[in-house]
Parts: sequence; C-alpha cells; structure tokens
Amino acid sequence: MIAVARHSTCIGLGLSFFFLSTIPVLFIPFVSTRYTTVPLVGFVIVMTGVTREAVAAARRKRLAAIVAGACVAAYFSLGVRVLGGDIKDMDRTGFQYGVLLAEAETFADQIPIDRPIVWVRLERRNPLFHLRAQGSFGVPKIYFQRDLTPYGLADWAPLFSFVRFSKRGVILTDLAPRSDLAGRPYAVVAHTAGRFLRLDPRASAPVEEADIWRRQGHPAGIIGLWHAHGESTDAPTN
Repeated sequence: MIAVARHSTCIGLGLSFFFLSTIPVLFIPFVSTRYTTVPLVGFVIVMTGVTREAVAAARRKRLAAIVAGACVAAYFSLGVRVLGGDIKDMDRTGFQYGVLLAEAETFADQIPIDRPIVWVRLERRNPLFHLRAQGSFGVPKIYFQRDLTPYGLADWAPLFSFVRFSKRGVILTDLAPRSDLAGRPYAVVAHTAGRFLRLDPRASAPVEEADIWRRQGHPAGIIGLWHAHGESTDAPTN
C-alpha cells in the first residue's frame, strides 16, 4: 500500500491521517485509538484511493466500478446495521444508569455534607451481567462491573458529588483508611434495591462501622468532602 501511495496523493494523504495522528497517544494505555476521529477519516480516504486505483488499473473499468460500488454499498449497509445495534446497546445501558441516577437524585437532599459517610451496598443486582448474558445488538461488548457500587454501575463518591453538588464544584472522595476519622461523628448510607436510605450508626468510628458491615458480607467504605492539600475547610451549606 505504501508503494501505491507514492502514485496516489489521495492514498498518501489518508495514510498520513491514519498513522501520524496516532503517534501522540501510542503510550497512553487508556486511550482507544479506534474511537478517535482523525484515524477513521484517514482510513476512509485510504480506502477511497485504493478503490479508485483498483478501478483505474482494471481492464474492464465499468465492471470494476460496478463491483467496487456494490462492495462499498454492502459495507456501508453493514456499518449502518452495526451502528444501529450499538445505539440500541447504548440505550439499554443508559437506561440502567438512568434508574440509578433517579434514585440518587431522589436521595440527594439527605446526603450529609458535614461528616464522613459510611456507605453500604445491601443489594446484589447486577444489570450489566444481564445485558452481557442477553448479547449485543451491535459489536460484541464487555461491560465494566464495579462490584462495590450500587447496582455495580457508578462509584459512590462521584455519584453523590454529581447529584448533590453538580453546580458547585464540591467533590466527595474516598477517605478510608484514615486515622484522623476516629471519634468523629459520621453517617451511614445504604443502597438497597430501588432506593438509598440512611441507617443508624452502630460503632464509635466510621472505620469500625465499615468493618462491621464487611464482616456481615456487605461491601462498605467511607467517603467525605475532599479538602485540597489535606487542609480542613468548612462544609458547604445547602
């Protein structure tokens, strides 16, 4: 293909977009280059150039053009079908996140902001497992399951930060393990199927409370307001 690119400006330009744009992200493990736009544009340009060169080099140019057009149309139709399936998969996944977000928004005003929060997951629903078992309508997918979080979908700290402080820039973060939590008042928030709820504390410190729940087989942890550089700041008001 490189040899052909020497004789085709279109293919050369496409290869440039396709390869050169990936160089800045080669060493970033969490970036999937197949989701970047420029390489895909380059790929389309390359395939356009290859098709043109193949048709031009064929002895029966009209027949070659018809065959190439039919292949492009078939590939485009397949792409549209796969894209439609991906959108359907996205809608199914988005619905599950929407259910969790609605539950969190209903509970938002009860999220304490003046003390650490011991969170407890009491339900065992894993909707992503069910989606995976049902199969994909688009390309095959593997869903990222968060075992400690409500429905296995979203971490506690960012979820509560979003519904409680989305317009104020306040962030909740994981606090455990931290020795300075001993003796401080704390709250307990649990998630069961269908809702979040407050529970009465049962220990003298949040770390002990979380340990009690873990010994009972329930995922538990501690979150609280994030303070820059470890400095203590006043909790925001409602």
